Amino acid sequence: EPGKGGAACDKSMEFSSTNAGSFLDSAFSSDPEKAAGRQTFAPLAVRSLGRAFSPPSDSGGCLRTVSAELSGAPKSATDWLFVLYLAGVLFCLARYFLSYVFLRLLLRRGRPVSERQQKQITDVCSRYGLTPCRAVILNGIPSAFVCGVFSPVLVLPEKGADDKILLHELLHLHSMDAFQSILWSVCRSIHWCNPFLQYVFNRIGNDMESLCDQRV
Repeated sequence: EPGKGGAACDKSMEFSSTNAGSFLDSAFSSDPEKAAGRQTFAPLAVRSLGRAFSPPSDSGGCLRTVSAELSGAPKSATDWLFVLYLAGVLFCLARYFLSYVFLRLLLRRGRPVSERQQKQITDVCSRYGLTPCRAVILNGIPSAFVCGVFSPVLVLPEKGADDKILLHELLHLHSMDAFQSILWSVCRSIHWCNPFLQYVFNRIGNDMESLCDQRV
């Protein structure tokens, strides 16, 4: 039973500690009678110390007690609040993940850019020392953006983009802002219930955009 297992653990540790203290007192005492038996008590004291610091024989009962306390349905209000917090974290992570998967699937409908647009992208990259990436045209988007970390894609609207917009998006790619967005999305999910940190994360996103605007 869980209660008996915990009591056995406490009694075993108390008994072992008492025996270890008595043998140490006998082994290191200055009393002549006790000193005469030091050679007899020393090995016995070592064995008692080993028993004192070894796990009790009923360690399985202790583990079952802890397991019983951790398992089961939430009981208190704090338990339910923690369950609600975990549900919110999982919901936010799932929402960000599904949004990214949907966007990557949507990019498959994009078509390659024309030779003129590819030359425009290459000229901007060579002029500012940036690295180009694959570019596609996707209908229905209002402005250009970069998607992906390991295989980034520059997505352009149907009407194209001028050099400043291309430079802005390529600077996002150069600064690895896509990776930072993933990191901040995870932080948003963990702190979904903290409005102050949500405000901070919004400011971080605005600062990344402002930094690229200033560099342009």
